[in-house]
Amino acid sequence: MFKQSLMSGERPRKSIIALAPYGNDKLHLINCTDGVIQTLMDAIVSVWKFGVKSEGASTSEKLLHEIKLKGNPWSSESPDEAILARKLIISLVGSLSLLNWKFHGAVNIRTGCGNCMFFMYDERHAMTKDDFALVAPGRWDRLRLIGFDTSAIEGARLAVLRFHQRDPDDRYDNNSNVAEYKLKGYPFSCGGEEGINARQLICRLLETLRDRGWQVLAGVDIGPKRSFEKSNLLMSKCESARLKFACVAPADMDRLYLINFPHQIGQLLKQTFRKHYMPGVASEAARDASAIHEIVLQGPPWSQNSSYNLHARSMLLMMIKDLSTYGWKLVATSDATAKYVHHDNGVDYPQDVQSLYFCFNGVPKGVSVPNSTSVSFAELRVSDLEENCYS
Repeated sequence: MFKQSLMSGERPRKSIIALAPYGNDKLHLINCTDGVIQTLMDAIVSVWKFGVKSEGASTSEKLLHEIKLKGNPWSSESPDEAILARKLIISLVGSLSLLNWKFHGAVNIRTGCGNCMFFMYDERHAMTKDDFALVAPGRWDRLRLIGFDTSAIEGARLAVLRFHQRDPDDRYDNNSNVAEYKLKGYPFSCGGEEGINARQLICRLLETLRDRGWQVLAGVDIGPKRSFEKSNLLMSKCESARLKFACVAPADMDRLYLINFPHQIGQLLKQTFRKHYMPGVASEAARDASAIHEIVLQGPPWSQNSSYNLHARSMLLMMIKDLSTYGWKLVATSDATAKYVHHDNGVDYPQDVQSLYFCFNGVPKGVSVPNSTSVSFAELRVSDLEENCYS
């Protein structure tokens, strides 16, 4: 997805490099100079205790440097090795940031591999690995926070306590800087109402972390997609702010859920769907005081059927544009709640596609929500922070 810049005049040319987990144990570096490669090798050696098996420039692909790690960092079923692999990603992103390479985005461009992560050179950007962290859902019922400070860990525990279960089964290892929560049910392998609740929990968690000085950069897959592997949310340190998060969640074959948007925005989005999804809307419903809107679309928009999914893509782009107009910014996509369909003689696939998470940054000056009064203060309260904070 691309957004046209509002900057006038000719922009300076920016260099781009890429970092891509490949297969079960390889790391591909694209367009990297010798100095960058050496920095990343130092980061690997300092974090990945199993070591490096081999490394060198590819003979078949120009500007590709391949590092083969010992063990299986991108597909291990060992919790300890999985956590270490995520710490490695944090260290690699931090090491590049220290060299002024700013994380720009992540894209799934090859089946059976993790996301390719792109970095843009920015001489004004300088952060370290201590400025990055990961929220890592997995194992159907585990939520891990890796690399966060104590304040963020405490806030996340309160969010789980308030919005998911009253007695969180959690542990925190101060030496490894990892917190893990074992959640009730199967929130990261579910559908229906349980899937909606899990997405709401992610929204509340993002609100809490933003209040504690952590912003989400992107959803990142670091290995081959399997039923117990979910998107990780890459976070970076920022100024503290109380912002509201909401979610647009494609689900099943034909459902689309709007979660935690104000009522006026929900009504606006319904108009967008009716206008830009040409096959049509079958039905609409709202519940939980309009906090959840369910839209049933005609046809299977999330399937491989191009006659429907091209219309769905167009509709989603127009939805993102409309939300941006009214102050809602797309901050991440994630399949943190996708339930997988198992085939004995075929490849497992997710029943849901990735959810889109938005952050409200304020209605731009001169813009008003059409066909409605202005968005009410009550609807824009950050719900997991509002208690005892607002009169």
